[in-house]
Amino acid sequence: MSYERKRFDIVRKMMMDCELSDKKILDLGSGEPSVTDGMKANKMVKIDSNPNTNPDVVHDLTKKLPFGDDEFDMVVACEIMEHLVDTGFFLKEIKRVLKPLGCLIISIPNICSLKYRFAFLLGKIPAHACKVNGEHVRDFNKDDLIGELERNGFVVPDVKTDGIWLGKGARLFLSVGLGDSIIVKATNIKKRR
Repeated sequence: MSYERKRFDIVRKMMMDCELSDKKILDLGSGEPSVTDGMKANKMVKIDSNPNTNPDVVHDLTKKLPFGDDEFDMVVACEIMEHLVDTGFFLKEIKRVLKPLGCLIISIPNICSLKYRFAFLLGKIPAHACKVNGEHVRDFNKDDLIGELERNGFVVPDVKTDGIWLGKGARLFLSVGLGDSIIVKATNIKKRR
């Protein structure tokens, strides 16, 4: 099992728990492969800034999303928020296009994973940590992500981890706060201000 495969499996299970057949889903930063590949939904829209990933819409996720208010039943954003400086704007835009009581599924690298803690103890900056000239501009742990979601009008009923990747398909499962990635299912509980 690859590094991202377990995370994909958890995200897909969270999506299926929301009964997809009649849903309109937005996959932000879909990439290739996308976690939504092969998922059955009423309508699936993939958006990415890279045209080489073959998204339905090419768009810069730091800008206003090119969709109407309350247009989607579900939004999926895997491994995106750590690339964005203004995560508050990003979540406000998700809230705008997501229907009230709509489902948001987010995954992020966990800066407090057990593996990263060992790297820091050895004086190393972990591979997926925010660093000078790196792709990641924000670091999150479980509490940071939940807090950011709650400040932006979401409630978080489900938090999971994909465990700690040990290589060659091996994983170690500990508490959510120690896993490599944090995967959250949140609900849009409030109307936009």
